[in-house]
Amino acid sequence: MGGVEDICEVVTDKSTGTGESAVIVLQSKRSPTEGGLAITELQSNEVRKYALQVAVALFGLATPGISNSLRPYPVDSEGNPLVDATGMPRFDKPVAAWQVAVPVTARLV
Repeated sequence: MGGVEDICEVVTDKSTGTGESAVIVLQSKRSPTEGGLAITELQSNEVRKYALQVAVALFGLATPGISNSLRPYPVDSEGNPLVDATGMPRFDKPVAAWQVAVPVTARLV
């Protein structure tokens, strides 16, 4: 694979933010059946750096950092997360894609 754009894409209607923090939602371009590879790629340093760039571009975060570990999850055909109340994946519906919500915060100076 080439650059990060070959790995994932920004889900702009789910990404939110202010000048102090943001949640950047990225979706794997892999087939839903390639969950293991999708998870590995969505947790990669390359994807983390991309999320930081997106946070700056979309929400103007100054010197952003990722404030938590990344936990990819499956989504259905409408983009709804397939997770239970504890955040664990459920597979009671077909998986359409894999996403990750990247929590980004602006560093205090």
